[in-house]
Amino acid sequence: MAREPVVSQAGSGLHYGVALDVLGRVGEVVSGQPFDQFLQERMFTPLHMTDTSFLVTDAKLPRFANAYVREGNDLRAIRDPETFGGTLTDSQGAMYKGPKRHFAGGAGLTPTARAYSRYQKMLANRAEVASVRTMRP
Repeated sequence: MAREPVVSQAGSGLHYGVALDVLGRVGEVVSGQPFDQFLQERMFTPLHMTDTSFLVTDAKLPRFANAYVREGNDLRAIRDPETFGGTLTDSQGAMYKGPKRHFAGGAGLTPTARAYSRYQKMLANRAEVASVRTMRP
């Protein structure tokens, strides 16, 4: 990744990048764990994010939210499968069923709205929420 050309100069454009994927790999190397296990142990379990995962079980699939895409002035559910924002996805969550070998730092987690809110509060409170600290300064 370090050999890839810069898409634009800093501050001149907004582009999706791979920084979170690189950070995920750093977490793997430092912890000695696969990224999904690292997140489970260091973030999801301490923050009580029990439904957050890279995988969606068949039992939880009915709760899986559909993705929509703008079409003119309307929104429509994505088709099965469809490239959405450069990512192949589908409305039935097939890409979130196991087994998986790669867990990206920048995509693929499926938290509930409550779990994501708790994660955001943790970030806003300098890695602490409800007396649970997930990272040191």
